[in-house]
Amino acid sequence: MSNNFNLVAPLYDRLGDLVYGGDIQASQDEYLHLLPEEGFLLFIGGGSGQTLRKIIKIKPRLRIYYLDASSRMMEICKKLIPTRDQERIEFKIGTENEIPPHYQFDAIITFYFLDLFREDRKERIFEKIHKHLKQDGIWLQADFLPAKGLISLIREKIMFLFFKLFSRIEANGIEEDQKLFKDKNYKQLQKRLFHKKQIYSAVFQKT
Repeated sequence: MSNNFNLVAPLYDRLGDLVYGGDIQASQDEYLHLLPEEGFLLFIGGGSGQTLRKIIKIKPRLRIYYLDASSRMMEICKKLIPTRDQERIEFKIGTENEIPPHYQFDAIITFYFLDLFREDRKERIFEKIHKHLKQDGIWLQADFLPAKGLISLIREKIMFLFFKLFSRIEANGIEEDQKLFKDKNYKQLQKRLFHKKQIYSAVFQKT
């Protein structure tokens, strides 16, 4: 199975901190305050739940559909979330294909998710998710930018070799994913760069 993070789940967050010094988590936290106070959020590829735990604290009335393909990640995530808060979270193990057809979301989060897929698959996955976002809904996105410079390129190559070996990710390198939002006429509301412009966090609105 491709893009399977079960083996690396217990170490995933620590690996990110080791290589990027906390900037991966910072990029995910940057615009959480812009999520709606109420409504329905799709968080796909949410991983171990570190960011989810912050969302439920700052947005206590927001309902969440939490989707991740890794059963091990989901297990770790549920242990982080208090039982009283799990009532407003629908946990689902699987891919974008597990989003119920009638679900419409006020906001979507894809943090370090789109970079896992080959370009052709990425476009199809984006299209499928896009259809579930309400008009004027917001999409929070954080991910890597294509490497610039020798050191960044070497780091990217090592990172992808590691995750291909242990998680069988599809992608071979970082592609420019912001074009997906431009092609669908999303309006970019906010953007910030991290870690010497190797990481970005952005807020897009469906128009």
